[in-house]
Amino acid sequence: METEKPSGKPKMHLPGIAEAVIDKGYHSGETLVMLKNAEVRTCIPEKKQKGQRHWDGKGEQQQAVYANRLRRRRNLWKTSATEARRADRAKLCTLL
Repeated sequence: METEKPSGKPKMHLPGIAEAVIDKGYHSGETLVMLKNAEVRTCIPEKKQKGQRHWDGKGEQQQAVYANRLRRRRNLWKTSATEARRADRAKLCTLL
């Protein structure tokens, strides 16, 4: 019985995970800091908070949460802009 020889190029991203889109059940300051330290960009929706977050002694978590929030806003803007363009094209097609 012969074993298969590996093909020349690997079929995975060798440097590791670069970006993660995760369910909001996993949104926590600790998780975001861990992913930030692993140099993984995140796009995680936040859970609804009943009150304000208390950041005393949690500066690193605060930075990670705010960075994630900015990425989410940018992605939402891109999505809504893309949808608006598609709607405009659909209207134009109906007029022609």
